[in-house]
Amino acid sequence: MANASRAGGDRRRAETHFRHVRYLVTEHSVTDTAVLARIDDLEGSLRKDQRQLPHAEELFTRAVMLYRLAESRVDMARVLLKLGATYNLQGKSEQAVEVARAALTELSPEREPRLYMNGRYNLALFLVESGEPGQAAEVLDADADLYKRYPEPWVQLRLIGLRGKIAAARRDFVAAEAAFLQMRDGFLQEGLGYDAAIVSMDLALVYLRQGRTAELKALAREMLPIFRSQDVHREAVAALVLFQEAVREEQVTAAFVREVAAYLDAARFDPSLRFRDRPKK
Repeated sequence: MANASRAGGDRRRAETHFRHVRYLVTEHSVTDTAVLARIDDLEGSLRKDQRQLPHAEELFTRAVMLYRLAESRVDMARVLLKLGATYNLQGKSEQAVEVARAALTELSPEREPRLYMNGRYNLALFLVESGEPGQAAEVLDADADLYKRYPEPWVQLRLIGLRGKIAAARRDFVAAEAAFLQMRDGFLQEGLGYDAAIVSMDLALVYLRQGRTAELKALAREMLPIFRSQDVHREAVAALVLFQEAVREEQVTAAFVREVAAYLDAARFDPSLRFRDRPKK
């Protein structure tokens, strides 16, 4: 029930359920390692969504240990992937790569194909964010047949976006721009305006790094009408307004764009989260 509440965006109810779970564990001396692991696993996901990252890291680390004791190999690998994502959100990309590799040793592309595919995607993402775009490209190239098994838009659009990140890291701005535009347009066609907003920040960085002020201003102008008609909540729109103002006044910096992108990512699970910081002049 707690995890269902979390997935449904009701964090307050999720908190209430997890408090009761912890009460039951203490009151009734629950010692089953698989049960304890599952509680830490699911509560870790809530803390990760809330961006309580050190707490999430602690819970995932303990869940991995408990799943290992319970000899639950796939669950252990799944939580290792969550732990890797938590490291990556904290800027610990090298640790994220290490943990993703460890998870993949426990997974099989035949027995757990989708989880394995997600793990390989995460590995490539962590590699590019740790400054190894060449290794990331090698991982994606090796997995070309694996991705063909999943033609659904969400998988393929994420793949396109990751190739865009790799191209941007290699300063191949033509390929990066094409990938991010394709990804953004694909998300809009799927009615996923929030995801399109985040990709637009990647595209803004490409324009900013090339000094393409006219294209950056055009991107900022077209964002709000599109995203107001999609599923972007009010506080996220307010952040986009600040981005638009910074671009119009030619005060935008790469750091500010990354800040807006990080806010949008965090606020995805918390529409009440406000973006208060304006770019430094």
